[in-house]
Amino acid sequence: MGSDESDQLLQNLRRLHLSHAARNLDDLLRQAAQLKLGRLSFFARVIEAEVLARSETSTQRRIDQAHFPELRRLEDYDFKFQPTLDRAMVMDLGELGFLDHCQSVLWIGPSGVGKTHLSIARGARACAAGYTVSYVRAYDLFRSLWAAMADNTLEQVLDDFADPALLVIDDL
Repeated sequence: MGSDESDQLLQNLRRLHLSHAARNLDDLLRQAAQLKLGRLSFFARVIEAEVLARSETSTQRRIDQAHFPELRRLEDYDFKFQPTLDRAMVMDLGELGFLDHCQSVLWIGPSGVGKTHLSIARGARACAAGYTVSYVRAYDLFRSLWAAMADNTLEQVLDDFADPALLVIDDL
């Protein structure tokens, strides 16, 4: 592609806020030439890469907004460490059907069995699935509610905690 055409394409990609495509245009053009892609296949690859990049960015933004203390995954949970835990049930909860049915999930058990790990992992999966999530430790939740009662903002604070699709309350 000529320099003027390339510059114009790059400018238009930026104007359309297709930032991933704009950043990777040279690589995408190189791949298209190597694979001898037609125009339609090339265009489909550009759009697919942009959609994937936006999905990853959105997921990361939801994870950041959830305020997890650290990121955990269900796949990393050591079920051998807690053999009485029903693996099938935990993995089923990871499918997030409880959110669609507006159900609550409680992890009850002694310290050190992985309740936080499983809660954060479920929350991260919810973020990846497009749900809004908020993580809070019970102490911080109660402190916020108590302060809201004192300054007469309880209704707003309750609305803020009720807003996400999933509220993870840890260390209750």
